[in-house]
Amino acid sequence: MKISRASKFDHSCVPNASVHFNGKSIQLKAIKKIDKFDKVTFSYCRMFSGLEVSTIYLTMKDSLGEGGCYCSDCSQPYGTSPLTKILDPPRAVHILEETEGHLLMASLMAKYKYPMGWFSQERLKQLLKKQEGVLDDTNLARIRSLALKCLMLNGNDFEMREELMTLASWVKRVWGENYEELTEIYEKLIEINAKLNDAESYKYYVNELIRLRMICFGKEDAVKKALESLIRI
Repeated sequence: MKISRASKFDHSCVPNASVHFNGKSIQLKAIKKIDKFDKVTFSYCRMFSGLEVSTIYLTMKDSLGEGGCYCSDCSQPYGTSPLTKILDPPRAVHILEETEGHLLMASLMAKYKYPMGWFSQERLKQLLKKQEGVLDDTNLARIRSLALKCLMLNGNDFEMREELMTLASWVKRVWGENYEELTEIYEKLIEINAKLNDAESYKYYVNELIRLRMICFGKEDAVKKALESLIRI
């Protein structure tokens, strides 16, 4: 498909398709069932892996007065979309301020390639504990907090494996089992299970990685990219 025709599609933070650019053309793959009159949507940016500065204020746009995304999910009143769902409104603003402060710091440090030593597993564990009962597990601020802890920082292998599995379950609740960013979680789980000599879990996540790559990239590219991931590991 030519890039000019892709302008007919919309951005969504909870997309129903994935997109990949190839020169002057793009490849669109459905990652959810799309009914006849549904608009095809894809995300212009990563939602939780990479912690990009450009999207870090998504969950702050109403509660803290920042600008943000205006897709159909994000334009809903804060707390009514799965990405912004809160369980305890009186406590939520303070927790969101603290959470987004941590995420913005991590984003800037990653952008300018500063060591992530300011963050510790214990600091983020305490933050995630504060979020319990206040932010729903589908809230993007909570998802990004856990992603920072287990995708960008190293820790105890057994603890990280449990956290990565939890993160995968949260991601699937919001975006479904075919969401491309799950590949980073699966790659990390493959690496950890290899270190722990857990052959059964290792094989399971290798198969999940290949399955997901096939949906997002097609059969030939999927095998190639999956092999590249395994070689890196």
